[in-house]
Amino acid sequence: MKIIDCDVHPRMNSMSQLHPYLTEEWRQRMGVQTSSKGSDSNTARNVFTIPKRWYFHPHGAERNDAIPPDGGRPGSDLKYFCEKHLDFFEIDHAIMISGDLFGVGGLPDADMAAAFISANNDWLLHEWAEKDSRLKLAINVGPRDPNLAVQEIERLGGNDSVVQVQIPEFDVLLGNRHFYPIYEAAERYGLPIGFHGAGESAGVNTPMSPVGIPSYFIEVHTGMPMIGQAHVISLVAEGVFERFPKLKFVFQEVGYAWVPSVMWRFDQEWKSMRNEVPWLTKPPSEYILENVRFTTQPICEAPDNLQHMQLLDMLHADKTLVFSSDYPHWDFDDPRKIFTGLSDQVKKRIYFESAAELYDF
Repeated sequence: MKIIDCDVHPRMNSMSQLHPYLTEEWRQRMGVQTSSKGSDSNTARNVFTIPKRWYFHPHGAERNDAIPPDGGRPGSDLKYFCEKHLDFFEIDHAIMISGDLFGVGGLPDADMAAAFISANNDWLLHEWAEKDSRLKLAINVGPRDPNLAVQEIERLGGNDSVVQVQIPEFDVLLGNRHFYPIYEAAERYGLPIGFHGAGESAGVNTPMSPVGIPSYFIEVHTGMPMIGQAHVISLVAEGVFERFPKLKFVFQEVGYAWVPSVMWRFDQEWKSMRNEVPWLTKPPSEYILENVRFTTQPICEAPDNLQHMQLLDMLHADKTLVFSSDYPHWDFDDPRKIFTGLSDQVKKRIYFESAAELYDF
């Protein structure tokens, strides 16, 4: 069966790898040297670091078997990445979501964020995508300054290896008109918008928890669906898909078991309160089914497989789900061992056809 993996995470070993893609001004401001050392100067207190969130997996977020033979971070070696993932699982295409940019939306300096993001986009294009045609890129854009984000889309949106625009986590709901310039540009280039959790509480971002600040990683990771719910509801209610009807959104790693209940409640509330959102011309669930997609990882581990099959039917999984492995992270999903009991027809939709339509392969 053909497979498109919609969420893999290549990583840098050191910011020195971005040296060729930064101007001398930004190299000096960020302290990016030409080579990495045993004690990387980028860890110094007064030198630029990528914003990180406050929570960490107690055993580490990466797979130990993804560490390259010569050392380095899991997912940092192109050859090993392709051999152990693309080749081993016979992946036809994989969408690269930079493993180093999750927290960049928490960087208060929009210009510095844009420079760093552009360098990372170029590094992934030239050092990864151009060396293996199976790899496609979701270009990140900075969420704080939509005009800079549009410039990045216009710079790279026409590249054949670019298939998506990725918006890092930020303290503004995605339905807000703040993002409209980004959406207009993405729609113009025929690129879906990707959104991945993990930037909440990074840098100056506040936690995306509706009540208080969690204490533990297990609370944050279990509560990830709350982030997806808030953004999906915002996108529909504020009329994004009426204004940009061709635009598609891909939500990565926020789960999917919650989607049917949100669609049901959303439709129910709309029946009695549609005068508050008169621009919605159809039930909210129809916008979600038409314009929003969800990656499969982490797979929903229901108490028994029959319940999972029922959930997939409620979700219209043949339309809304696209496969993702999350390689090289700890909760990676093996494409050979999930969705047992599902018909081959629906599997083809989830593993390949829905993503092929989404990315115009």
